[in-house]
Amino acid sequence: MNKSSYLWLLALLFFFTACNNDDEAEPIDTTPPTVSQVTINGFSKDDEIKLNQGTRIHFDAVFQDDVALGQFKIDIHDASEGHNHGGRIEGEPWSFVKVFDLLNVRRQTVHEHIDIPENAMPGPYHFLIQYFDEAGNEGELYELEFEILSNEG
Repeated sequence: MNKSSYLWLLALLFFFTACNNDDEAEPIDTTPPTVSQVTINGFSKDDEIKLNQGTRIHFDAVFQDDVALGQFKIDIHDASEGHNHGGRIEGEPWSFVKVFDLLNVRRQTVHEHIDIPENAMPGPYHFLIQYFDEAGNEGELYELEFEILSNEG
């Protein structure tokens, strides 16, 4: 084989090697994260959760993702507006919204404290959890319901 044939083979080898490297680009994360073992004061979604005014919510959950976690948001709000839950005891409708950063890891256990005000209106409340991975994929909305009880007898 002559010198030009070797150069031609070398050029082809370089071309195919360069093309293969493009195919090995980092994959795009399209899988949403998950949440499990969600509890409020040790109670799960299936329990009847009742909390007193002026007490503390202990929120626990485990977030997981195939690549890296991002953030989660807790949104607590009064569930009586337009829901036909009957008579109400006076007080201030309470709401709480906060975004928390998760570590850039695949699995994280979270424990947060949220204080219920003394003057929170007794009645039903929604506790919503939205969560995202580092790529912006959103997990399935998680909802718990609980009731705030009056401290007055």
